[in-house]
Amino acid sequence: MRSFVIGWIGWVAFAACGGAAVRGAEEPAGPVETEPAGEAVVATPDPAQLDDIDAEFEAKQKMVVRCYVEALESGQVVKGSRGKVLLTMVVSADGHARDVKVVSDTLGSADVARCVVARVLAWDLPAPGADVAFTYQYSFDP
Repeated sequence: MRSFVIGWIGWVAFAACGGAAVRGAEEPAGPVETEPAGEAVVATPDPAQLDDIDAEFEAKQKMVVRCYVEALESGQVVKGSRGKVLLTMVVSADGHARDVKVVSDTLGSADVARCVVARVLAWDLPAPGADVAFTYQYSFDP
Protein backbone atom coordinates (compact mmCIF):
# COMPACT_ATOMS: atom_id res chain seq x y z
CA MET A 1 0.00 0.00 0.00
CA ARG A 2 1.36 3.40 -0.88
CA SER A 3 1.02 6.46 1.31
CA PHE A 4 1.20 10.07 0.28
CA VAL A 5 0.86 13.32 2.18
CA ILE A 6 -0.10 16.54 0.44
CA GLY A 7 0.18 19.85 2.32
CA TRP A 8 -2.74 22.17 1.68
CA ILE A 9 -1.63 25.74 2.38
CA GLY A 10 -0.15 24.66 5.69
CA TRP A 11 -3.48 23.96 7.40
CA VAL A 12 -4.74 20.79 5.78
CA ALA A 13 -2.81 17.62 5.05
CA PHE A 14 -4.20 14.72 3.16
CA ALA A 15 -2.91 11.18 3.02
CA ALA A 16 -4.20 8.59 0.61
CA CYS A 17 -3.41 4.96 1.15
CA GLY A 18 -3.04 3.12 -2.12
CA GLY A 19 -5.97 1.08 -3.25
CA ALA A 20 -5.84 -2.62 -3.74
CA ALA A 21 -8.22 -4.77 -5.65
CA VAL A 22 -9.98 -7.57 -3.87
CA ARG A 23 -8.00 -10.64 -4.84
CA GLY A 24 -9.17 -14.21 -4.71
CA ALA A 25 -10.84 -15.08 -1.41
CA GLU A 26 -9.49 -12.00 0.38
CA GLU A 27 -12.13 -9.73 1.84
CA PRO A 28 -11.68 -6.00 2.52
CA ALA A 29 -12.15 -4.95 6.14
CA GLY A 30 -15.68 -4.11 7.24
CA PRO A 31 -19.04 -5.00 5.75
CA VAL A 32 -19.08 -5.32 1.99
CA GLU A 33 -22.21 -5.62 -0.09
CA THR A 34 -22.08 -8.41 -2.63
CA GLU A 35 -22.63 -7.67 -6.29
CA PRO A 36 -26.10 -8.32 -7.70
CA ALA A 37 -26.64 -11.60 -9.54
CA GLY A 38 -25.51 -11.42 -13.13
CA GLU A 39 -22.70 -8.93 -12.41
CA ALA A 40 -19.46 -10.64 -13.45
CA VAL A 41 -16.36 -9.64 -11.50
CA VAL A 42 -13.00 -11.12 -12.41
CA ALA A 43 -11.74 -13.06 -9.40
CA THR A 44 -8.05 -12.86 -10.34
CA PRO A 45 -7.28 -9.58 -12.12
CA ASP A 46 -3.86 -8.91 -13.60
CA PRO A 47 -1.74 -7.18 -10.92
CA ALA A 48 -0.35 -4.77 -13.53
CA GLN A 49 -3.89 -3.62 -14.33
CA LEU A 50 -4.57 -3.05 -10.62
CA ASP A 51 -1.36 -1.03 -10.37
CA ASP A 52 -2.52 1.13 -13.30
CA ILE A 53 -5.89 1.77 -11.63
CA ASP A 54 -4.16 2.47 -8.31
CA ALA A 55 -1.81 4.95 -9.99
CA GLU A 56 -4.80 6.76 -11.52
CA PHE A 57 -6.44 7.10 -8.09
CA GLU A 58 -3.18 8.51 -6.74
CA ALA A 59 -2.96 10.98 -9.64
CA LYS A 60 -6.48 12.25 -8.86
CA GLN A 61 -5.93 12.79 -5.12
CA LYS A 62 -6.23 16.56 -5.34
CA MET A 63 -9.84 16.20 -6.49
CA VAL A 64 -10.64 14.28 -3.32
CA VAL A 65 -8.69 16.73 -1.16
CA ARG A 66 -11.01 19.39 -2.54
CA CYS A 67 -14.03 17.52 -1.12
CA TYR A 68 -12.50 17.73 2.35
CA VAL A 69 -11.38 21.36 2.01
CA GLU A 70 -14.81 22.48 0.77
CA ALA A 71 -16.45 20.70 3.72
CA LEU A 72 -14.06 22.45 6.12
CA GLU A 73 -14.66 25.85 4.53
CA SER A 74 -18.45 25.45 4.64
CA GLY A 75 -18.47 24.20 8.23
CA GLN A 76 -19.74 20.73 7.29
CA VAL A 77 -16.60 19.29 8.86
CA VAL A 78 -15.19 20.66 12.10
CA LYS A 79 -11.63 21.93 11.83
CA GLY A 80 -9.32 19.25 13.21
CA SER A 81 -11.58 16.38 12.13
CA ARG A 82 -9.74 13.35 10.86
CA GLY A 83 -10.72 9.98 9.53
CA LYS A 84 -10.76 7.53 6.67
CA VAL A 85 -13.18 6.80 3.87
CA LEU A 86 -12.96 3.26 2.48
CA LEU A 87 -14.55 2.65 -0.91
CA THR A 88 -15.35 -0.53 -2.79
CA MET A 89 -16.38 -0.56 -6.41
CA VAL A 90 -16.29 -2.38 -9.69
CA VAL A 91 -14.03 -0.94 -12.36
CA SER A 92 -15.74 -1.95 -15.57
CA ALA A 93 -13.97 -3.39 -18.57
CA ASP A 94 -14.11 0.03 -20.28
CA GLY A 95 -12.51 1.88 -17.33
CA HIS A 96 -15.43 3.42 -15.45
CA ALA A 97 -16.22 2.90 -11.78
CA ARG A 98 -19.67 1.63 -10.90
CA ASP A 99 -21.35 0.34 -7.77
CA VAL A 100 -19.14 2.64 -5.70
CA LYS A 101 -19.94 2.13 -2.03
CA VAL A 102 -18.61 3.68 1.15
CA VAL A 103 -17.74 0.67 3.30
CA SER A 104 -16.35 2.66 6.21
CA ASP A 105 -16.37 6.38 7.05
CA THR A 106 -14.50 7.22 10.24
CA LEU A 107 -14.38 10.91 9.22
CA GLY A 108 -18.12 10.88 9.83
CA SER A 109 -19.01 13.32 7.08
CA ALA A 110 -21.73 12.20 4.70
CA ASP A 111 -21.00 15.32 2.62
CA VAL A 112 -17.35 14.37 2.08
CA ALA A 113 -18.29 10.74 1.39
CA ARG A 114 -20.91 11.78 -1.20
CA CYS A 115 -18.44 14.15 -2.86
CA VAL A 116 -15.73 11.47 -3.05
CA VAL A 117 -18.16 8.94 -4.56
CA ALA A 118 -19.36 11.50 -7.13
CA ARG A 119 -15.78 12.29 -8.15
CA VAL A 120 -14.85 8.62 -8.53
CA LEU A 121 -17.94 7.94 -10.64
CA ALA A 122 -16.93 10.74 -13.05
CA TRP A 123 -13.35 9.57 -13.59
CA ASP A 124 -11.97 7.81 -16.64
CA LEU A 125 -9.79 4.98 -15.33
CA PRO A 126 -7.47 2.58 -17.11
CA ALA A 127 -9.60 -0.03 -18.88
CA PRO A 128 -8.78 -3.43 -17.39
CA GLY A 129 -10.51 -5.32 -20.24
CA ALA A 130 -12.81 -7.11 -17.78
CA ASP A 131 -14.77 -6.05 -14.71
CA VAL A 132 -12.63 -6.03 -11.56
CA ALA A 133 -13.46 -5.45 -7.90
CA PHE A 134 -11.39 -2.63 -6.43
CA THR A 135 -10.97 -1.12 -2.96
CA TYR A 136 -9.40 2.24 -2.16
CA GLN A 137 -9.00 4.16 1.08
CA TYR A 138 -8.57 7.88 1.63
CA SER A 139 -7.24 9.20 4.94
CA PHE A 140 -7.97 12.79 5.95
CA ASP A 141 -5.70 14.26 8.61
CA PRO A 142 -5.49 17.97 9.45
